[in-house]
Amino acid sequence: MPIAQNKLFLTTAICLSVFTHNAFSANIFVVDQGAMLSTNNQNLTQDLSLDYGTSYQPSKEIKLPNSTTKVKLQQYFHDVPVFGMSLVVSKNKAGKYSEAKGLAANNFNNNSQLTTPSISKEEAISIAMNAQTNSAYSVGVKKEVDDPQVKLWVYFDSNNKEHLVYIINYLQIKDQKITRPFSIVDAHNKVVLKQWNGLTTQKMGTGPGGNLKTGRYEYGTDKPFLDIKKIGDKCYMESKHVKTVNMAGRFTKPKPDDEAYNFPCVNKYRNTYKETNGAFSPVNDAHYFGDVIFGMYGYWLNLQPLPFQLVMNVHYNMYPGPENAWWDGKTMNFGDGGDDLFYPFVGLDVAAHEISHGFTEMNSNLEYSGESGGMNEAFSDMAGEAAKYYSQGYNDWLLGIDITKSYGPLRYMKNPRLDGCSVSNYEDYVNFDSSEKPQCSSWNDFGKLNVHYISGIYNRAFYNLATTEGWDTPKAFVTFAIANILYWQPNSTMKSGACGVINAARDMHYNSEAVISAFSNVGLACNSDESSKS
Repeated sequence: MPIAQNKLFLTTAICLSVFTHNAFSANIFVVDQGAMLSTNNQNLTQDLSLDYGTSYQPSKEIKLPNSTTKVKLQQYFHDVPVFGMSLVVSKNKAGKYSEAKGLAANNFNNNSQLTTPSISKEEAISIAMNAQTNSAYSVGVKKEVDDPQVKLWVYFDSNNKEHLVYIINYLQIKDQKITRPFSIVDAHNKVVLKQWNGLTTQKMGTGPGGNLKTGRYEYGTDKPFLDIKKIGDKCYMESKHVKTVNMAGRFTKPKPDDEAYNFPCVNKYRNTYKETNGAFSPVNDAHYFGDVIFGMYGYWLNLQPLPFQLVMNVHYNMYPGPENAWWDGKTMNFGDGGDDLFYPFVGLDVAAHEISHGFTEMNSNLEYSGESGGMNEAFSDMAGEAAKYYSQGYNDWLLGIDITKSYGPLRYMKNPRLDGCSVSNYEDYVNFDSSEKPQCSSWNDFGKLNVHYISGIYNRAFYNLATTEGWDTPKAFVTFAIANILYWQPNSTMKSGACGVINAARDMHYNSEAVISAFSNVGLACNSDESSKS
């Protein structure tokens, strides 16, 4: 049911029809008010009054560890969601809202056709695919396309002009290569406004685990038993939260009905499959790590990282290749590594990193490009260190150190610059010169810093916060995770994202000055005009 909202902060703007692509724009403004609203979501329209046709609907409700209930309200315009516009409110036992914070838009184009698309979803998919064929994200023509996802949005360009758009993504496979293109297609004039590749990279069972670097350990002795399922005389690598599939090095895509890896277990429950590339049983490790990561999110945040069972595809060497691990939007995939550089990519922090891309996708859905892409990568790096703390009780701040053979970690959380490309201060990102470090550029947006290296800014901020007196890794991770759930938007900037983390700390009644200091040390400040643009 539509719920009208009011202009909590009023500035003047004029907006004409979107179809003429005029020079005028909508008004995007910060909402930050603490007064108690008089009612709940059902008749909020009596209290607030934004543009006619504007409404809010709950998109997320969580109970924080301190028992505060927070609700994220998505803005709609004539029943179409508005990209990047949402409010976070506190809800009391009577269902009343207070402490509204976020970003809202008004002075929309009042043309009745704005939210009625001129092209179908099918036509938009075709436009996106044709554009991808000639783009940097393409892996060739006549691609195999899997399960296109299409959603209609009201979207603002860099000049705050409204566009009715389809946001489209799908998996595409060609010549044993897999990518996940995203496109934003104008639903009226068919223009592709933006493109990016969203493929994110990187209790009774016993058996071996580990690799030559970590040393061999035994599940059921050195570590807890593996949570498996016994049916008849077979044991299946499947628990309530995790299903582990043996891809056996194949170069075909996983299928939803792929069976969990199983082994004979008439009298014992020991799996020894299989030793490869210096690792003793990547299948065992992947299955165990998946359950550890679900346990961490459940224990610290009282929620699951994903709303569905996690599928861990092991020994999967399809592009982006055996020396990688990646989240494809539905499943977690691990390559077998290589002769010189990597053991199989089944490490606890690597698994937590990739699974947490799924968490981000289900919550803030940060775009995997530019500053938001750096935040996306950084949150996953934080999750990797958080999982190590949850499992081991300490951090080494070295991401991926357990899977590399002949050199250091994939990234350094304490001093990101040590990898030769990452930046640890926002000013360094702004001043990045690709001519000086071409190897650090994004492969699909050459000239701009790769998102894995932009992540160094937030990685260092996380390290600063977690090592501050009165803080630790769990406390810091919970704060960033709540910001991801409630305050970050798909197109958040690093500055506005910092504001979201500060708001999350205040929600938890944590010392927000420590958060401000952690970000200040990497060149980020939450200004008044950014305070809710998370």
